[in-house]
Amino acid sequence: MRWTAWGVGLALSWLGPVASAGSSADYSRTPVLMVHGWFVSDLAGVATWATMKKRLIEDGWPEEYLDTPSFRDVRGCDPEHAAEIAGWVEALLARTGAEKVDILAHSEGALNTLFYLKKMCGVHRVRKLVSLAGAFHGTTVACIAPFSCGAKEMCIPSTPDGWKQNEVLADLLACDETPGDVLYTTIWSPWDEIIVPQEGSILAGAEVIQVQTPFTEHGGILWSDEVYAYVREALLSGGANEDGPGWECLPACAPPPPGPSPDLSDLANSLAEEHTGLPDPVPERPQDILGHHDLGVLEDRDAAEAEDAAHPRPAWDRGDLGRRAPPSLGGCQAARDTRRPFPWWFAILVALRASKHLPDQSAGRRMRRNVTKNGTAVLPPVAPCMGRRSS
Repeated sequence: MRWTAWGVGLALSWLGPVASAGSSADYSRTPVLMVHGWFVSDLAGVATWATMKKRLIEDGWPEEYLDTPSFRDVRGCDPEHAAEIAGWVEALLARTGAEKVDILAHSEGALNTLFYLKKMCGVHRVRKLVSLAGAFHGTTVACIAPFSCGAKEMCIPSTPDGWKQNEVLADLLACDETPGDVLYTTIWSPWDEIIVPQEGSILAGAEVIQVQTPFTEHGGILWSDEVYAYVREALLSGGANEDGPGWECLPACAPPPPGPSPDLSDLANSLAEEHTGLPDPVPERPQDILGHHDLGVLEDRDAAEAEDAAHPRPAWDRGDLGRRAPPSLGGCQAARDTRRPFPWWFAILVALRASKHLPDQSAGRRMRRNVTKNGTAVLPPVAPCMGRRSS
């Protein structure tokens, strides 16, 4: 019966892609990655999941949401298999735009998936793990064919808790068998002839489902109507993680702890204590801080500024030569602050120039140079924007 079931799966693998259910596809569902177990054919993914994939499509899963890849070495082991699973997960997420995936795994594929979840922090990318006859705790049957690393990874002695003598399994299952906030469902059959002991498919903390159909063996679990109903229910609404995420068991994958929310009232009180004695806020009305006489001075100044704006006067008449250039001039003297008293000798030069004592501008320039050579303290300011200098 076992080999007949595998033969049916291989035959279905050659039928090509399964036709999609068309408009019945529900794109709100989570994409599903299907991971095969130890196998003898390079078409392991398609052969293992042909029937299951067809049924999921008929039940509304979009065909492009279902991946059935094959490992490069179908008889390989971890960490290489776990790394391949990580790549498949990222590709499925990128193609569908989903935030997480569900994983449906069979036999050693379930063990490889647990390795990915726990050792590669895959718990943050996976919503649910549904396992069929998972080799979580190994199997004595694998010791019969120790020629592959996959078989060595699953090999355990036929003693109670023999998996604890397998270093890989003991390390993987230590502390927490259902890591992270993933929801786990383990489906196992008491008639499984490959996973021995059969209870080795159970994970502590997961939802555990025992197959009731008589003689459902390791390969037949993939084509059982009863098992498909369990799978469908587990993907839609099932799963458990009864012992919690167990982040203390995988600190490298634990999310950062949420920081304490600040107590704003305490912060305000502490600031008030540090800054006691500060003046009261500035009042909004000027008469609250100025006397009536001061207000009159301000009003006179405002009137004078309005008059200047209406009837501009030359700079020398306004007495503001040397003030900072206004923004309207492009800020050419924004880095200069040349406030200084009006130079009395500059007024003499202007008067001499007006009375023809200085015949041309060159003479004026000579006098200015002479004044500089004679040690006069400061030259008159240059007209606005004649020279720019940085601060």
